[in-house]
Parts: sequence; C-alpha cells; structure tokens
Amino acid sequence: SEMWRVCNMKGVFSLLAVKMLTGLGSGLFHAIFALVAKDQFELASSETGMVMSYVGILTMFSQAFLIEWATVRFSERIIVLVCTGVLGAAFLALAAATTATHLFIVLVPLIPAGCLLSTVNTSQLTKAAPKDSGTIIAIDMSVGSLVHIITPVASTYILTQYGYPYVLVCSASLCALLLGLIRIGVVVNM
Repeated sequence: SEMWRVCNMKGVFSLLAVKMLTGLGSGLFHAIFALVAKDQFELASSETGMVMSYVGILTMFSQAFLIEWATVRFSERIIVLVCTGVLGAAFLALAAATTATHLFIVLVPLIPAGCLLSTVNTSQLTKAAPKDSGTIIAIDMSVGSLVHIITPVASTYILTQYGYPYVLVCSASLCALLLGLIRIGVVVNM
C-alpha cells in the first residue's frame, strides 16, 4: 500500500519511532492529568483550568518564539536529542512534585520541549518524504491517534496498580529508551 511504501522510505521509520516513544511518554501524563490535578495536587476544577491556561500560554510562547530561535541556531538532530532528554528529566521531576508550585515550575521546560520536539519531528517527516507530504502527515497524525488510544488505558492501569510517580517514571523511561536507541543506531535521528 501507499502508506507502507512511505514508511519504508529512508529515515521515516526512525522518525515515527521518535514520534511514538515521546508521544507515549507525554500521553501517559496527559491521559491522567485531571485525576492527578485533583488527587495529587489537590487542585479544584477552576485551578486545573488555570493550569491548562498556563500550558496554553507556554505552548503559544514556544510556537511563536522558541521554535524559530532554536531551529536557526541548532541542528534538528541536536534539538531532538536535547528535547528528549529535557522531557525525560521533566517527567522525573513531575514524579517527585508534591505541590501545585512544583507543577508550575516543571511545566516550564516540559511544555516547550514537547512543543519543539513535535514541530521538528513533523518537519523532519515532511523532508523525508517531500513528494508524499500528504501521506506522511496522515501517517504522523495516525501515530498520534494510536498514542491517544493506548495511553489512557496504560496510564490508568499504572496509576491504579503502582501510583502516580510510576506513570511518570514510565514516561521518563520511554525517553531514555529513545535516547538509547538513537545512541546505538537503531533509531537514526536525521
């Protein structure tokens, strides 16, 4: 099929692995955020709304200023490596967070790193298959949809069986796995 042909193009599988592993890591946290906000950080619904607005502001800032600044100064490979490392470290910091203040502090590196990583990864995918950009973007979105299918079930299971910190340890572990796969050459970061 057309999708299989595009997935087998040079570098596409590796880029999709980056999207999948970092997406799973982020998705595990996102899927249980409402529960965690209430139970772990004791936030009321209105306060959770403030956190989500804060996330929106960080995302907007990242998209408006950080992406251009970083992509002009650093290679995409460096951006992917650094952002994956920052995501992993932020997930571990969130696992140790006990107050809403901690949450707000840890979101400062987490949200921009995730935003930058996602944007650069999508850019890399379209460059890997320039004549098939529609197909590659469809595949990219399908990976995101698959993440949204898997993570609610997985994160809820981890949360109920092991507790909140372990969800984020799993998220950080996925980032570490990706960095290891890049390091040994299984995932070739363009």
